[in-house]
Amino acid sequence: MDTVTQRLPLEVYQLVDKTIGEVEARHTLHLHDARSKDSREQIFNNSIKSQSGSQVLADLLWTLYSKLSAVLSGHRIVHDCVLAIVKDSRQGNDLKDMPEFNYIEVWKPIQSEV
Repeated sequence: MDTVTQRLPLEVYQLVDKTIGEVEARHTLHLHDARSKDSREQIFNNSIKSQSGSQVLADLLWTLYSKLSAVLSGHRIVHDCVLAIVKDSRQGNDLKDMPEFNYIEVWKPIQSEV
């Protein structure tokens, strides 16, 4: 449990960094295509550029939310399993030293990164 808690900030950082790269790669092609059009269309598309920026931000936030939600769900499963093991060990007295999993310790690195 200590290893999971220690590695979490780095892994959340890497997840956010990778997600930013993915969204940037998806939208770089769209922005590049918009720049390659002639100037008359560029004038017409100036109003669309602000929508394009908001689309990139919406895509980033939605993708990031989905991935972080999956991380929290996975850690919730770990939390439930550790809780069940601890409850069983207290009844059987064979795993007295099993550390409890603190779900708040999962949320802190995610909150910090966001």
